[in-house]
Amino acid sequence: MRRLALLFISLFLVSCAYTMAVTENQVNKNLSRSFPLEKDYSVAKVELFDPRVKLLGNDEAQVNLRYKLSLPFMGTREGTVKAKGKVIYDPETRTIYLTDLIPLNVGGPAERELLSKVLRSVGRLPVYRLKGSRAELVKSIKVEKGKILVKLGI
Repeated sequence: MRRLALLFISLFLVSCAYTMAVTENQVNKNLSRSFPLEKDYSVAKVELFDPRVKLLGNDEAQVNLRYKLSLPFMGTREGTVKAKGKVIYDPETRTIYLTDLIPLNVGGPAERELLSKVLRSVGRLPVYRLKGSRAELVKSIKVEKGKILVKLGI
């Protein structure tokens, strides 16, 4: 009888788990609230804007950003940068972040150095915040192509 009761309890707990999908559109909408970003350095000013995230899978995402780089004596340069990063969940803030951004394509050495520095200093970019009781039920997250799967359960 005890085994049967344990079996029913186990089945109930397993059946209480479900997966919620967060789409790229939701991620882009939430991320755009954190932009534009500006960083001032002694030698330059860098602005990042218009982020567009592509969820790649394997807990990775790529973000395309436009930038404006103001250098003394060299004027202003504008362009786009692709960066790759990790998607993580922080249970304390109940937020999914894009973090550890590494630039993939950048023009010259000065731009590459400054944009790498800016992306490192940005730290974590919030892409989705879980609200209410859902946030307490998060078991794991997984990034698949085009979406973030949030596994919820007891």
